[in-house]
Amino acid sequence: MEESKKEKGEALEQDYGTAFGLEDGGELGFKKTLKSILDDFKSLNYRFLIPIGKIFSSKLLRKKAVRWVLLFGLLPLVFFQFHAWFKLTFEEIIWLIQTYFVLFWALYFYSVIKPDSNVWKRAIGYALFTAFIGIPLLLISQKLPIIQNLYASTYSGDLLTRSLGFVFGVGLLEETYKALPLIIFGLRKGKIKNLKDATFLGLMSGFGFATAEGVQYTISATVSAQMYNYFSEQFMQFLFRIMTGPILHGAWAGTVGWFIGVAAVRSDKRWQIIFIGILSMAILHGLYDIFAGTIWGILLAGFTFLVFMAYLTHDQNEEINEKREFSK
Repeated sequence: MEESKKEKGEALEQDYGTAFGLEDGGELGFKKTLKSILDDFKSLNYRFLIPIGKIFSSKLLRKKAVRWVLLFGLLPLVFFQFHAWFKLTFEEIIWLIQTYFVLFWALYFYSVIKPDSNVWKRAIGYALFTAFIGIPLLLISQKLPIIQNLYASTYSGDLLTRSLGFVFGVGLLEETYKALPLIIFGLRKGKIKNLKDATFLGLMSGFGFATAEGVQYTISATVSAQMYNYFSEQFMQFLFRIMTGPILHGAWAGTVGWFIGVAAVRSDKRWQIIFIGILSMAILHGLYDIFAGTIWGILLAGFTFLVFMAYLTHDQNEEINEKREFSK
């Protein structure tokens, strides 16, 4: 009887025990495995894996890509904190966001144009002048009899009448006011020395205009969105004003700045040169406004940028020719 039970137990172990790993396997080896893992961790080169010295190195901060991301990637967090601390109004927040994107484009074009390093102070001053003095003067000018009629003609159903209004009303007046700080503080006082500086100063004046205009249009679009539930249109207006608006206004004003730079290095026909620059950009500006919101508007916007970049290339050739003439 006992032998029969023993045989059954052995059969049970043989049939099922080994199948599920229940046979005696000796030591499980936890201690040995844990020690091996710890030894592997100890043998790692932690100076290589965690480069504390390089993370806090000043060399890293001197890299343009690092500074670019730290500034533009983290600045919205600073704005968010400002909003929490100072309870900013909607208009103040729009000013911050508009300035943020304008600064983005300003640094980009600074690296492309490569003007003198000391031009920044004047450039910011010109942008502020256009935003807070130029635009109010523009709004006052719009109420003058002849100019008021030109602005009113932009709503005409006749294409020719509307074109005259956009070119000689909107375009000519806006490009003139964007050129004012360059003429008053740069050309008149002999502070514009080369074409690159003049182009960048004009660009920044255009950015100042785009910033103030963008805030006004965004607030107006937001009010309309609340009244008529057009929030998608409001968002697209905001996107255009913070991204494309500065490029267009900056390109028009920057090209005019190039003409002012040419006038600055020449002693004759200065005002004729400046007039040609303002008028040509007023025409391009007016044409864009006429066809804005259509495929032709997109093409004219792209053409505006190409014109500006062409003048930047022409800038280098013009400077070489000027130096050759002065060296004779």
